[in-house]
Amino acid sequence: MAPFRRLLAVAGLAGLVLAGLVQAGPAAAAEWTLAADVVQRIEVDSNFKLDDTSEGVLYGSTSTIDLRLAARTKRTRWNLAAGTQLSAFGGAGDDTGLDGADPRVNGGVFHQGKRFTADATFRFSRTSVAFTQFGGEDFDTITDENATRTRLDLRGGVTFNLDPLNRLSLSASGTLERFSNEDGSSNEDGSELEPSNSYGTTVSWEHDRTKRTSTDLSLELRRFTVDDAENFESLTLIATGGLDTQLTPRLTFGFDAGFNVANIKRDPPGRDDTPVGFNGGLRLDGQLAADTQFSLVANQGFEPSSLGELQTRSRVELSIGHSINSRARLSLSASYSRQVSADTSNDTDNSQLFVLSPSYTIDLTPDWQVRVGYTFRLRDEDAGLTTSNNFVVSINRSFDLLR
Repeated sequence: MAPFRRLLAVAGLAGLVLAGLVQAGPAAAAEWTLAADVVQRIEVDSNFKLDDTSEGVLYGSTSTIDLRLAARTKRTRWNLAAGTQLSAFGGAGDDTGLDGADPRVNGGVFHQGKRFTADATFRFSRTSVAFTQFGGEDFDTITDENATRTRLDLRGGVTFNLDPLNRLSLSASGTLERFSNEDGSSNEDGSELEPSNSYGTTVSWEHDRTKRTSTDLSLELRRFTVDDAENFESLTLIATGGLDTQLTPRLTFGFDAGFNVANIKRDPPGRDDTPVGFNGGLRLDGQLAADTQFSLVANQGFEPSSLGELQTRSRVELSIGHSINSRARLSLSASYSRQVSADTSNDTDNSQLFVLSPSYTIDLTPDWQVRVGYTFRLRDEDAGLTTSNNFVVSINRSFDLLR
């Protein structure tokens, strides 16, 4: 229960920060909105789970329903969203764990003070592992396991405007992940998917050197624990410095660089490790033409994964968007990622992933949208190469229930 208490402490701290900093005053009338989104997705995939040996093509239907409630006053904004994803798959491929209903809830609050801003967010989700690795927040972690992941994310922070050129930020965050089989039983024994907890705090300083250029320094301390037979735990210190600048009216550039130092402990005693690594990032955003934008992102660093270990992840992604007219858009994204164990005593679960995804989107009306897309995935690991071809058509309908 200790990890839950720590996360509750993070949530309590975020709440106290917001409650203590929001100044009492005459109540302002809040503007409320209530909206709904309904998405119907039909897809065909040659190897949805990127298994070493695909059993065949899968056909799937996914319906997503979300309700979004929001309110705002002159200085404060709140939002709360709840929804579920209903999935049904069939075909010759492995559809284990893909059928069912996966709920999710998220929300947050943001407050603008006279010389500070404060915010707090939470997110709860229950999702098939196959869905998370196909396009969710754990996209780079590829596993052959069939399980359902339950995840809770909490974050809170405050930024102080020290003067017109300098800002100081403090934040805390935590994540809990648990896994279960289709029948609801624990997925711990004999599985590479282990229950894990991650929490930490960050201090950062940002300075505006000119109207177009700013520099920043940050220091993060994060603890990662895994409830496995080895009682794996790591304490990581991440120090980073960076720069953001607008090179031209159409081009912005940013980079950051630093180092990671981790202290890894596991049972039995005597298997400790202290890896040191480089972390860095590069961002380039711009307009190729009035109707065409691009974004290039590259980064590397220590990150915990659902495989229950600390990994060094490297990723490069290029995305291009083109507006055909006011209603239709084309997009293309390509990414390459590589993950290796940060623990020098463990050389397993190393893999590479390449993804290419073009799509076409058209707004039939202000409330109706249709998207047609294709995604190619290539996975390279010790067992060999695996590929996947995914074709999808989705229809999105938005409703304004209260405005």
